[in-house]
Order: sequence, then structure tokens, then C-alpha cells
Amino acid sequence: MPKLSLDTEVQRRFVENITGDTPNLSRALKVYGMLVGYRFEEVIDNAFARLKPFYSEAAWQTLVQHFIARGGRAPYIWQVPDEFRRMVKKEEKRPWVNELFWYEWIEIALHKARAKRSKKRALSFDKTARLSPTVRIKHLHYPVHRRDDDSALEEAKGDFYLMLYRNPEDDEIMVTELTPFMYRVLKRLSNHPTLGDSVDEAARHFGEKPKEVREVIFPALAEMFKLHLLI
Repeated sequence: MPKLSLDTEVQRRFVENITGDTPNLSRALKVYGMLVGYRFEEVIDNAFARLKPFYSEAAWQTLVQHFIARGGRAPYIWQVPDEFRRMVKKEEKRPWVNELFWYEWIEIALHKARAKRSKKRALSFDKTARLSPTVRIKHLHYPVHRRDDDSALEEAKGDFYLMLYRNPEDDEIMVTELTPFMYRVLKRLSNHPTLGDSVDEAARHFGEKPKEVREVIFPALAEMFKLHLLI
């Protein structure tokens, strides 16, 4: 019998353990591939339960099988849905479908994100601030966060500024709609200005007086800081 590589030997032993016999190598690889394929399909179906009805069963299976055939490259099984999403996005022409893809994936990503707490003693306009890894903000054009009637998404086009975050108290994923002003403030923080600079820039953009805006917006920012959503 020819000498097997380490990976091939592991696969052979794996199939032996689940079948109770010693199959030939081709059968081992086939069974192993089927099991991996079933697992990928299960993970993708569970991740995109709301989105799947936008496709016929045949079209969805074609996408999943194409993804399996090309080979997943994600290092962790929980990242497979994002890899699948990115593959489909290249050809999917319906913008509301792509936004729902993003929304369902980001709920998974937030569950897996590592929470961080601020090392600052207090929030200050003179210091930098940023969003926690357990927070995402997004400007969407369809209300994918409203779960009452997915069939009406296409007709409900608009501007929706969302903040999704993992609640530090119970780890549930929460979503809230932001004002365009607050979204601009939080978005600009990714460029590392001080909190005051970000607020002032948004104030000027919307034709408001920075000093007055600071007084109004600080309590909301302080509450985010208290919950470790802003760090």
C-alpha cells in the first residue's frame, strides 16, 4: 500500500471511525466531502433564514453547491456565511437582497466580536473615542431591520441609519435607528479625530452651531460610553 500523506491519513481514519470499516481512499474522500458539504449547507441556511425565501429552492441550492465546489477558505465555520455572502454579492443585482445579506451576517459577527472596555475614566470632547468591536453602524436604503414584512422591502426604499450592538447585559443583538447627525458623528470617529472635532464637523455640515450641539448630544454619547459601546 502506498504511503499516505498526513492529511490523507487523517481523512482515512476519520472515515473509518464513522463507518466502522476500512474504505478505500476514494470512498473516504467522497464521504468526507459530503459531510463537509452538509455542514456548510446547514450553516448557510441557518445564517440566512430570512433571506433564503428571496430565491427559489433550485436557485438557492445552485448557489450553495457552487460555493461548496469552489471550496471554503474561512478559517472558522462561523465565518462561512460571510464568505458565501461575498461570493453571491458579486452577481446579485437586487440591492435590498444584498442589504439583508449584510444585516443577517452582521448579527453573527457581533455575537463573535470580543468586547472591550474603555480605559478612560470619563468621556471628554477633548479626547479620541471609537466604537467598540461589538458595535456596527450602517447607512442602508431598505428597512431590513424591520421584520414585519420582508416581501415589501423593495417598495420601502429610503434612508436608514442603523446602529447594531451586542447588549453587554444579556449579549442580545440590539438595533436602533440613528439620526443622520449622530451617524455622521460616529462614522467620522473611525478616522481618529477627537470626539469634539467629530461633533463640530457634523454641526457645520448640517448648518448648526457646534457649541449648542455639544450640549444637546453629550448625554446620548455619555450613555453609549457607559454601556461600553463607545470606548
